[in-house]
Amino acid sequence: MNVLVLCDRIPSSYQDGLTLRILHYVRRLCPQHRFDLVCFRTGVETDEVRTLFRHIWMFERPERRAGGALRGWVPESLYPYSHPLAAFLETELDPANYDVVWDAACCLAPHLPDRWKAVPYFGDLVDEMVLALWNRLKLARSAGEAARMFKYLVLNARFERRYLGPAALCTVVSEVDAAML
Repeated sequence: MNVLVLCDRIPSSYQDGLTLRILHYVRRLCPQHRFDLVCFRTGVETDEVRTLFRHIWMFERPERRAGGALRGWVPESLYPYSHPLAAFLETELDPANYDVVWDAACCLAPHLPDRWKAVPYFGDLVDEMVLALWNRLKLARSAGEAARMFKYLVLNARFERRYLGPAALCTVVSEVDAAML
């Protein structure tokens, strides 16, 4: 199987739970499958990463605009958007060469153009953010904090519905997260 891995950082740190998972999964699956990586250039590209991935394409992580997700009610404002990364997926990679797209942490989903819809999408969420934000909202110490948490909760719910609703598969780390998703 040919797998395109999308990640918001280079999966090279044993200090970061998300990238640790990616490294272990890819290392285990490499003998039977081939992995390519599209990511933001954050972290260190190690020899291990170079051996695990057949191709690695890195893009500069865009700066977040001031205000971020608090500016509007557009769920895509939750994560930085890279026009060069989106253009690369639109024009340089052929979806026909891949059997699945694995989006680690699910924050690069908005970059996938429509022509990738025929390729099964695997959303590897790790944590279900709506549940996490609901729990934070219940503990808010002020009306301002509660309003902020509520807005992020709504944005994350809309993001999940839009990008994870059509996913072939989504994973989270607990049964509670899975029930919420």
